[in-house]
Amino acid sequence: MAEWWSDLTPLEAWVFGIDPALLNALLLAHIRYQDMIGVTDLEFTPFRDEDRAAFPKCFRGELIYSMDSAIAFMVDACELPFEQATMWVCRALVQNVRSGLYEAPRDAPHWAQGDVDPEGLYSDPESWTLEDARGYT
Repeated sequence: MAEWWSDLTPLEAWVFGIDPALLNALLLAHIRYQDMIGVTDLEFTPFRDEDRAAFPKCFRGELIYSMDSAIAFMVDACELPFEQATMWVCRALVQNVRSGLYEAPRDAPHWAQGDVDPEGLYSDPESWTLEDARGYT
């Protein structure tokens, strides 16, 4: 079974606006950024020093992850579209928060921190469809 970060469901692609054709490029670009800052040692560790020298504005320090720097690196180093890199980094953050790897950002709105009222507008699971979400009847 694939890990969440290497698998993209059609719903995730739609919700995050990710082009499924770019999945591998986005995945590897994000891993390359994480390897550069020392968060992971998956594929690109041999290029760590070279990437740090070539993209100093994207390296804020060992083990310091920055969404802005991750997106800039994916765009500058890997030549990915800005919007797609942004959506991938957002998806990764959401997944990491949901899995308990990260805490929700403290400055995020209350609804992004798990304070959603289950009695809210979409409390009926039968209404949870793409058609309803898009406003189609």
